[in-house]
Amino acid sequence: MSIKDNLADKNETENFIEEDNKFQKSTSQTFLKEIVKKVELHLSLHIPKPSLTQSYVYFLLRKLESLPTVTTYEEASELMPEYFEFGFINQHPLVALNQVLSNIYLPLFQDEHLITKILPENCKLQSKQALSLLSEFNQETTEFIHSTNEAILQIEKPFVFRLPDIPSSCVPEELAQEVQFVAETQEFVSEWITVITDLLEEFSQKENPGSDLLSEIEFWKRQKFKLSTYFDQLSHSGIQKSINILQLAN
Repeated sequence: MSIKDNLADKNETENFIEEDNKFQKSTSQTFLKEIVKKVELHLSLHIPKPSLTQSYVYFLLRKLESLPTVTTYEEASELMPEYFEFGFINQHPLVALNQVLSNIYLPLFQDEHLITKILPENCKLQSKQALSLLSEFNQETTEFIHSTNEAILQIEKPFVFRLPDIPSSCVPEELAQEVQFVAETQEFVSEWITVITDLLEEFSQKENPGSDLLSEIEFWKRQKFKLSTYFDQLSHSGIQKSINILQLAN
């Protein structure tokens, strides 16, 4: 092969490489990857009763103005805490309310220095008036906490009256004819009478440890709470059915 032929082949190779580069440049594409972060808030309504035993996160709107539009996670993290207050409920709502009032809000309300922070400059109330109002509010809050404590104790208090085994599909007239069932039910009623007698005897012997009017009021409130607990249990359907059957038997 001559030198001339070698030069021709070399030129053809260079031309081919050049054309190939032009083709690659003309057919190349550029891809742009864009990541969009958005925050979605979901509101659940009409929660069924069985699901109240689960844990929940709640959000309270702190401002009445419209929520700003956010497009990124960073914006939401910065702005949303100004508009929402959130918390957790992972126990009975009554217990949660009692603990929040007792351990968070009541200590805050008892802070007298808080008055200087919550009173606006153009407020017509003087500091003494504000302190008096806050003191009355603290007293009412304390009484409400006491009421929640009583309600919790009443819910948690065990049932003190033993009940006979009455079938759900029973006919009272038929059970009233069964001698053994009537005898057993009478024994249960005798136990109920003993429980009530002991309670009344305890009430008659117990005295108010204090001497002022407020302690007297609190003493009778506690007595009333005990009586109402026993009264509610005596209203149980099993007790009412038992009494009805004994009345039919007599």
